[in-house]
Amino acid sequence: KEVAALTALGFSRAEVLEGMKTARGDQQKALIALMQGLLPGGCFVGIGGTEEQEEDEEDARFEERTALESIFENRFAEIWFEVGQVVGVRVTLDPPYDGLTLAVRYDPPSRYPREAPLVLLHPLSSAAGGVPGGLTRTMAASRALAAQAVQMAARGGGAAMVFDLVVAARKILDDLGTGKAPVVPKAKPKEVKEVKEVKPKFVAAAPVVKNNEKVVGKQITYEQRDNFNQAKERTLKRQEEEAAKHKKALPAGPTVEERAALSKRLQQESEDKEEAEYQARLEMIRRKKAGLPPLEEAPPAPIPAPAPAKVVEAKVGASPAAGVAANGAAATMPRTRSE
Repeated sequence: KEVAALTALGFSRAEVLEGMKTARGDQQKALIALMQGLLPGGCFVGIGGTEEQEEDEEDARFEERTALESIFENRFAEIWFEVGQVVGVRVTLDPPYDGLTLAVRYDPPSRYPREAPLVLLHPLSSAAGGVPGGLTRTMAASRALAAQAVQMAARGGGAAMVFDLVVAARKILDDLGTGKAPVVPKAKPKEVKEVKEVKPKFVAAAPVVKNNEKVVGKQITYEQRDNFNQAKERTLKRQEEEAAKHKKALPAGPTVEERAALSKRLQQESEDKEEAEYQARLEMIRRKKAGLPPLEEAPPAPIPAPAPAKVVEAKVGASPAAGVAANGAAATMPRTRSE
């Protein structure tokens, strides 16, 4: 099934089998390797660069996709690796080549538009090969278009080129239809500037893609992407509200000061208990050496009740002051054993 899908794009069966063997059966990895084979010899994918350059390249690709969508409308589609990462675009050509589509891919580590992207002209369906001449004509056009993409990148200085590639694809197909060999313009000489040399980085193939539909399956519009992001934000907000409500419903525990005071009190009680036990052992050792019997643990003494005050009655004929004085004296006199 995978071999048939790749041969329907115009690659020979021998090329597809070799690509599938190198990619260990991964269709998308094999497709990227086959598209890299369309580039002229000596071209590499992933020329390297700084993080600032990578951000500028991503901004340029986003602006180009926005412009292409407004120009080609429903004939334009993005190629997604996963939600949030676009790895290329697809544009259907005008009549009489409306049975063909141009796939332009810049999977990582591609640094498009500072380098040439991967291009492939292939029919929308396997019927009739899309144009007169069939897959042989479309594959020849793809190779010529890949060579032109390299020339555009060399003289473009980092400019977007998908629109120019669509125009060039139509001209190449016209030339092949009339029997003419497609003309690949030579790069104009440009001024040599003193720049820091960046060593090319060669990558044999793109990262492994497990789900084929994420790359060549259903296309996602900008509106669908925005809806996805909004739904994700609503879900996160709802989860935060539920967590806050659950936290609020929990009973309030002791404060930090209360926990610190409790810990300090328990520690002091433990130290006091250990000190009392230590002193008791020392006393037991001293009494044993002196030949005295061990102390018996006495029960705790009850707390005595307060004694009532003694009231002295005043004699008949005595003054009230004398009775008050007697009562005061009785209250201050110490109690004897007989009392």
